[in-house]
Amino acid sequence: MRKPLLFLIFLSLCGCSSAATLQDLSIPLATIKRAINSSLPLGVRKVSDNGRTYYSHYYTFSKKKKGVVSATNAPKRFYAEVIINGTTRPYDVKVTVRQEVREKNVNAVLPVYSDRGIHQGQSKAVARRIGRALTQRPKEINIIDDYRVF
Repeated sequence: MRKPLLFLIFLSLCGCSSAATLQDLSIPLATIKRAINSSLPLGVRKVSDNGRTYYSHYYTFSKKKKGVVSATNAPKRFYAEVIINGTTRPYDVKVTVRQEVREKNVNAVLPVYSDRGIHQGQSKAVARRIGRALTQRPKEINIIDDYRVF
């Protein structure tokens, strides 16, 4: 009786942990990076050393301001992680928005947050914003826009 129940719980958790993906983008890498920079909530907080992983600032939603606001010390906050996969065209862009909750009763100078998993709705919303930014790019692009000699 326990094994089928554990199996169902495992399946439900695996199904909920997916991120939004933009696949087969035959667009220059520099254009994709520009679209990510302009589409992340509150801008880019950090970029990986290889320039393929982007992290947004921590944010939350405000009913008063009707939008996204900074949430460095908020009780619940989100951040987006965008990964560009592929060495050449076509590229795949994986968007993951993670939710964090501030821990209570922790004796620390800075607030301590625990990860609450992937927020699918926000992941899809950020991916749509990136997709819109990519479709609004200028039509006149250089034919050899990605070419690097070395």
